[in-house]
Amino acid sequence: MVRLNTPRQYPITILLGDCNGLKITNDLFGHLEGDRLLQTIAAILKKSTRHEDIVARWGGDEFAIILPRTDEQSAGQIRDRILQLCSETPGDPLQPSLALGCATNSDGSDDLVSLLKLAEDRMYRHKLTEGKSARNSILLSIEKMLYEKSCETEEHATRIALISHKVGQALGLDDYEMEELGLLSKLHDMGKIGIPDNILLKPGKLDDREWELMKKHSEKGYELAKSTPELNNIADLILHHHERWDGGGYPSGLQGDDIPKLSRVLSIIDAYDVITHSRAYKPIQSKQEALQEIEKCAGKQFDPEISRIFIDIMKNANDTDLSTVSRRD
Repeated sequence: MVRLNTPRQYPITILLGDCNGLKITNDLFGHLEGDRLLQTIAAILKKSTRHEDIVARWGGDEFAIILPRTDEQSAGQIRDRILQLCSETPGDPLQPSLALGCATNSDGSDDLVSLLKLAEDRMYRHKLTEGKSARNSILLSIEKMLYEKSCETEEHATRIALISHKVGQALGLDDYEMEELGLLSKLHDMGKIGIPDNILLKPGKLDDREWELMKKHSEKGYELAKSTPELNNIADLILHHHERWDGGGYPSGLQGDDIPKLSRVLSIIDAYDVITHSRAYKPIQSKQEALQEIEKCAGKQFDPEISRIFIDIMKNANDTDLSTVSRRD
């Protein structure tokens, strides 16, 4: 910066970029994938700039570019080229995404430290405006990984989301709770990504050691959600979705109303879907048999009042009723 801060290099532009999703990539997919994401972004930055430009990794998930003899319009073209290349790069497992901010000094009136601060402010502003798109990309990557890794399927998550919408309406949940329940429906088992395949996909009954490891998935899911701003609001719901009404569940042995309400809702719907759809470790059962099982376990495993509402809904519902609920909900 000091060497290039001379009149013959004006106009000079500094461009800063913040990599979206590096932390969740490291936590969820491993540090090798995080390194690969950084390498992919570095390659995009080098491809988008000229030989005389200086491209550097500025921090853990930040990059900085010094663009000598580059005015605002030319810097904007470089910025757009970077964003375009990011959007064209396949998500494997996460599509590269950057928040970018740039600032230009045309006549030397500002020192480069001030210029750097202005670029940083603009970068964070871009990060805020682009936040929803980046979050959606991260959530889609988590879902894809979960479907590939475990016996959970997109159809399973969609069915649970559809039924959750019906039950949520019957319970009078507000919009915020409905949104949380929809997210929980898709990602309650995200901790299974951290469970070994030989346990997750075992066709027979798990032994005691394997079962203890399997039960850790709710805690693993909690830790991942807690460390991810996009999922922080459902971390506790993920942690407690295997608690039982009678206190015999895991991991905390919570009882009755101490269990978060949305976790209680999800546990009933999830159990119903598992009973009525074939898995490697169990045969399929009918809708009537599943509802009888829910009724038998009401007041023991499940919240009795929510169980009653759920049974009433499912007795009167058919596939056509449920398919009218949009995927967005």
